[in-house]
Amino acid sequence: MLKDYYRYGSVLESAYHGVEQQNADARFLVRRWAGVTYDTQLAAALKGASKPSSEKLAFVRNNAAVLVDAVIEQLLKEYASSEVIKVEQETAHLAISLIVADAVVECEVLERSPNASAA
Repeated sequence: MLKDYYRYGSVLESAYHGVEQQNADARFLVRRWAGVTYDTQLAAALKGASKPSSEKLAFVRNNAAVLVDAVIEQLLKEYASSEVIKVEQETAHLAISLIVADAVVECEVLERSPNASAA
């Protein structure tokens, strides 16, 4: 996923720039939706694993790939059930993966370490 992000990051930037012409908050809203989806997936995973919230960061580190895949899968399901113009499944998966990678970079998806400096 991050390899695709670096490879197609300029395409993502262009898409955000184009959309931001119409809605200045587009990038924030898209990343925020990925974050909301992540929070939902993490809460379900923590509950299913019977982990207290005090162990959240360790749980996330140990299950990062599974959590990111769950976020992408959920966003793909939401896209498939939406009424927006449809594209091929592979294109939709790449687009959503890039958005989630952007959200990971901005710490909307996955957790910022408590001792990490703010970006």
